[in-house]
Amino acid sequence: MGLTGAVQARRALVKLLLTVAAAYSVVVRLHRGSQDSEVIAASRKVLRKARPDKGGADEHAKQLNAAKERWDQAKKPRGRPKRAEQPEAPAGAAAADGAPGETFQDLIAREVSKKAYRVQSAGVLLTHFGVQGLPQWRQFLAHMPVVSEMRHPKGFSFQQERRIVLLREATQSDGSHVEWSEIAKKVNNLLGKRPRPRHVANTCRRATARRGPLKYDYKKCGKKPDKVTKEVERFLVKKLKEVRCRTACTSTTLQLLLASEMKVKVTVRYVRKVLSKKGFRWLPKRQKRLYSKDQRKARLTFAKKVLRMTSAELNTAFTPKLSGDDEYGGQVPLARAVPMWAGCAAGGLSIVAFHPTKKLCGEDWAKIVNRGDLVKAVKSVNPKRKKGPWSVLCDNESFLRAKVSNAAVKAAGVKLWKMPAKSPDLNPAERCWSWLRRKLRLMDLDDAVKKRPVLGKTAYRARVRSVVKSKKAQSVGAAQAKLMKRVCREVVRKMGAATGF
Repeated sequence: MGLTGAVQARRALVKLLLTVAAAYSVVVRLHRGSQDSEVIAASRKVLRKARPDKGGADEHAKQLNAAKERWDQAKKPRGRPKRAEQPEAPAGAAAADGAPGETFQDLIAREVSKKAYRVQSAGVLLTHFGVQGLPQWRQFLAHMPVVSEMRHPKGFSFQQERRIVLLREATQSDGSHVEWSEIAKKVNNLLGKRPRPRHVANTCRRATARRGPLKYDYKKCGKKPDKVTKEVERFLVKKLKEVRCRTACTSTTLQLLLASEMKVKVTVRYVRKVLSKKGFRWLPKRQKRLYSKDQRKARLTFAKKVLRMTSAELNTAFTPKLSGDDEYGGQVPLARAVPMWAGCAAGGLSIVAFHPTKKLCGEDWAKIVNRGDLVKAVKSVNPKRKKGPWSVLCDNESFLRAKVSNAAVKAAGVKLWKMPAKSPDLNPAERCWSWLRRKLRLMDLDDAVKKRPVLGKTAYRARVRSVVKSKKAQSVGAAQAKLMKRVCREVVRKMGAATGF
């Protein structure tokens, strides 16, 4: 028996979806026998990645849309649909649209006998179009129910929500604290029962948000409103045009220039808002990495190996990384760069060594290891384990594979554990550097506003050391190291494709 046109069109669409999804590292679970709902959901998911405004190819988007249209056309029934037979109206009766010979109650009774009225929207627009006279319109309004919104039976009415908010705000204004369980004893849900304290807390937050933005008292909270004058707006546009001709210009760069030259401190978000109002648009968000079949296999193998490790084995892993190694590293002069090797583990964050240049060679790394800096850093984040061997998770730098580097690492009792290529999401140290750069940028911004002199290299290294040794930095390093198993679960779920970490 031959296949129908709809089945053939669906299989062609499934084949195209699998091809395009592999090109954009999108995980879809389809086969030739998938249900229509699964195919529709997968087509929407792939089309979001293949759109030209999201970094995809125009050809892929056109092919997907054309295949989807062919499938939709094939599913439509052929031929002219049969018209349902209408029963003849009795003599002297009114038509279905409300003729003068029939009252509104008769019309409602006849329609309810066929199908009950249902209001499926949050609001209904009522008009007098088609109503025969004012009396019939009044009868219609008397019958029409008033629907404000749909609420869950275990939810609260507006009066109960208002009571929850008032009780919470009253207790906070007095300085005393009342548990949510106490507030839950004073309210009832739509079923007339006592709600759970967690439900009361969530309802209070939503009800407070629906009332609109709260007014902040800037004198007490320490925040200041962003007041951008016309002169500041002209300065931002001028600097944007100047800086982007020499190097990459970001909103953070403009924020620092505004603070250092005009002594005006605003948020990064407000800088983007001003430039967007002037007609400038930022580059679209970078898409996730595209991996080949072998790269995805290597990532999947690495993730499964991590998930098989126990918590004790994983907590002893140390992940060093060169901080400041970003995509615009060549645009930063060496006089303003502070290259540093550091790493993180479950015990926190630790510095391995500072280096005068941005790149290391095998001899330089061997000197650092033979000096004992690497072992000292590993012991600082794993104080309970004083003897080796230690596992060190590292990236694929070429100097780490040199003979002199391998000999020094082996003599120190360290075992190198390499990660797959092009996989920064699998390295917890990468997320630590993001936090560290953001922290240092905020400190530089405060220096510019308070007219402090620019720090030299020695003073800046001391600042970096103090930030890394802080309690907050240690908690960030430990949290990112413990997040590794979660990232590996996501890699396994996506069959080796890129993650959102």
